[in-house]
Amino acid sequence: MKLAKGEMIITAWAEYASGPGWSNTPVWIIVRDGNGKLEERCIQPDEQSGYVMDLYRIAATVHAEFLARVKTLKSAQFKDASTGQPGPRAPKEGNDRAAE
Repeated sequence: MKLAKGEMIITAWAEYASGPGWSNTPVWIIVRDGNGKLEERCIQPDEQSGYVMDLYRIAATVHAEFLARVKTLKSAQFKDASTGQPGPRAPKEGNDRAAE
C-alpha cells in the first residue's frame, strides 16, 4: 500500500474478519488526504510486515475490548471538546447503540 503525496495514516486497528469457510486478518486504517478528507482502507495480510503480523493478535484483542467498553458509554458522556455540551455526534437519549 502506498500513500499519495499529502496523505497521512492517522489511526490503524486490527480486527479479525470471518464467515462460513473463510477468515482474514486485515489491518484497517484511516487516511487523511491533503484536504482533510478521511478515508478507510484495508491492508491485507500479504501487504503486512512481519512486525505488524507479530502484533496482530494483541492489537485485535485490545481493539475488541476497547470497542466493547466505548459502546457502553452513555450519550451524556459524548461531549463537544470546545463547549463541554453534548456534541453533534452524541447519540439521542435511548439510542446510544450500547445494546448492539
